Amino acid sequence: MHRAYRSVYRALRRTAAWTGLTFEAVSVTAYFIVLPFVTICLLDMVLEFHLLKTVYVGILIVLFLTVRGFQRFCISVFDGSVELLKKLESAGIPYVRASVFLGVELPLAVTLALIVVALVG
Repeated sequence: MHRAYRSVYRALRRTAAWTGLTFEAVSVTAYFIVLPFVTICLLDMVLEFHLLKTVYVGILIVLFLTVRGFQRFCISVFDGSVELLKKLESAGIPYVRASVFLGVELPLAVTLALIVVALVG
């Protein structure tokens, strides 16, 4: 569990250093922009239409046009995610466990399931 958490953390830190973005901006971009887009693209493949990704890109365009200070916005979203994990911890789910489940295991399971459905279906 901690290995997965540390591995993802290190990868996000390296990406932040490489891109010059903050750790929070890289995390939010990965988990709230890129991962959902991949999932939506796979879902569109399964459903055999392009509506979802078109709507999602439209939402992203509006978001990028209306948000002032992307890094500041990302810090706010990141802090909200940390608060959620802390609330889950107070409910008895360890912080690292919740983080790995929500950030690694669940997205991986959904992505793999959609890939299988897209290839088989």
